[in-house]
Amino acid sequence: MTSVEKEMRQSPEEVTKDSQESMDLANWIKAQLGTKASNVKLTSRLESHPCVVTVEEMAAARHFIKTQGSNFTEEQRYNILQPQLEINPEHPIIKKLHHLKSSHAKLATLVSEQLFANAMVSAGLVEDPRTILRSMNDLISLALEPHGPQIQETEPEVQDENVAKVEEQPKVQEPLEKITEEKK
Repeated sequence: MTSVEKEMRQSPEEVTKDSQESMDLANWIKAQLGTKASNVKLTSRLESHPCVVTVEEMAAARHFIKTQGSNFTEEQRYNILQPQLEINPEHPIIKKLHHLKSSHAKLATLVSEQLFANAMVSAGLVEDPRTILRSMNDLISLALEPHGPQIQETEPEVQDENVAKVEEQPKVQEPLEKITEEKK
């Protein structure tokens, strides 16, 4: 009996028709992640997810994170776990990431890091998921940057001459001492 994770790591994968482009993307993602991922490879087993993280012994890795994870730095945990990122080259996010890496490298880097973080959380290999909020916020900020508020000069409202202007007196709150004196 072998674990699913071990089987996924050992079985040869089918290579898609765009294998060279997909391999280039996998190598680019590996370069962006640095020492976080021990390897980035292509998989055709995923249908609805863009990527998955596998480690040699997933149950032991989860137990390690829960019991000993806080004793190690993030980099040490990655070195011990040696997570492998498997990407689905047919998934729309991965396809868009491939095009994005040449048109907007900074955004593509943030997306690849977020995909890895999401896969780590999904695998149960993150001790505190709140640690990925900073990268998620950076990604959202960069994605929304072109859609930021634009200052438009507005013309002053023109009032109809037939409409009478009613000016309201601003309400001023009286001091608390004065109110209590009046009640006496």
